[in-house]
Amino acid sequence: MELRLKIIGILFAVIYIVLATFLPITSVLVVGVLVIVIFIKIKSAERSNILFYILIFSAMLGPYLSIPGLGAIFLFRITLFFNIIYFFKEKKNFNRIKKMKWPLIFLGLWTSYTILTLFWTESITLSIVAVYYQLEVTYVIFIMVYTICDWKVFNRVSWAVTAAYICNLIYGVIQNITGVQGRYSTGSLLNYSDYRPSGFFINTNDFSAFLILFIGIVIYAITRKRSWIATTAVVILLILVVYLTLQTNSRTGLIGLLLILGCLFTRKWSVLRGLLTLLIINGVALFLYINYTFLLEHSIIHRVTAIFTGKTGSTNERMDMYKGLWGIFQKNPFHGIGVGVSPAKVFEILFGNINIDPQMGRTMGAHNFFLSSLTDLGILGFACMILFSGAILFMSMRVWVCGSSIVYLIPITIFIGFICISIGSSSIYTTRIVWIGLGILLAIVNLLREEVSEKPD
Repeated sequence: MELRLKIIGILFAVIYIVLATFLPITSVLVVGVLVIVIFIKIKSAERSNILFYILIFSAMLGPYLSIPGLGAIFLFRITLFFNIIYFFKEKKNFNRIKKMKWPLIFLGLWTSYTILTLFWTESITLSIVAVYYQLEVTYVIFIMVYTICDWKVFNRVSWAVTAAYICNLIYGVIQNITGVQGRYSTGSLLNYSDYRPSGFFINTNDFSAFLILFIGIVIYAITRKRSWIATTAVVILLILVVYLTLQTNSRTGLIGLLLILGCLFTRKWSVLRGLLTLLIINGVALFLYINYTFLLEHSIIHRVTAIFTGKTGSTNERMDMYKGLWGIFQKNPFHGIGVGVSPAKVFEILFGNINIDPQMGRTMGAHNFFLSSLTDLGILGFACMILFSGAILFMSMRVWVCGSSIVYLIPITIFIGFICISIGSSSIYTTRIVWIGLGILLAIVNLLREEVSEKPD
């Protein structure tokens, strides 16, 4: 019965997303019904939990679950508002996160410093917006660690992630076959045809990052109960993930996927090792079959090589951005230029500030979160961020070497995804999946440290 309900739930999510994509008013109607049901039919004690799962699911579908014509008002922000209200209303138990105090303290220091930069920022408007996103990041990470307090909650979270993951995989395949992009994708916004999959995200880099960030959690959800159906599902999943990652032409996505698969397959998890052989045989076969024109014209090695060598213009542009930002950092090495200001500097580096089209946004992501943060916050603020990232890496590595089951491997795979998206994506402040992923990472580490002798179901 439980498996049947999960399947029905995933099917409902897929149907709903399809309708919300092509008939935007559907999302408003369904969300309205959900709100009425949650606040009338469900007990107060359960509302917070339901809102938490909706928060995770909606973050992975972004503006596609928004009010038509008002892309900034989407389900994630609405759910986040109610989630904060319920958090402050309910009785607190901070003992559940006491083992995570140091990462959270470092996160607090990082956030506090970003707020301090408001006193010397070069653009108060950009910095206020960036501070909002930083506060959102802080709360999302904290609430993940706080709410995922036992394996039962984590198992439910894994199914919420899996439902959103399947929706994105299906939509990514449709985009790759038809070339029809979602209304919020870069191809649609700039009005050009693009067969590269972007799922329910704005661009292909964010989509590939999503695929690698949560692949470990999805495998965990599918293989909790071992069976030939679960094994087959994971084989199909890995084939699609490899195929779609290649189709995005994302260099960091492909590197991240190879590193994550390496982490998974080098551990003593016999079932997954067996799947590796099936992945290589079936994945290559399916990849060549679907891309029959590719088979006639190129080799796999040529295609993979082109992903890294066929973007000379993009690579040169990024090098110009990096050199420019490094020069700005050298002028303000200690306190930085103010949080959120670097995108405006990147735009000036590439386009200057004379004869600019008024319709252009005058901001552009640096495609390097660490360098952008160093420029914005200087050495002092960057040190706080590095302490937070370093604490996560240290905890992930400790967990990784302590066990061989999939749940012990999830933290390091998420961290690898975080590093890749930090370099591949134009900006990760607004990419909620990154911070949800890091929050889940810390929650898993917390559970494993709290219950060393207890294994998840």
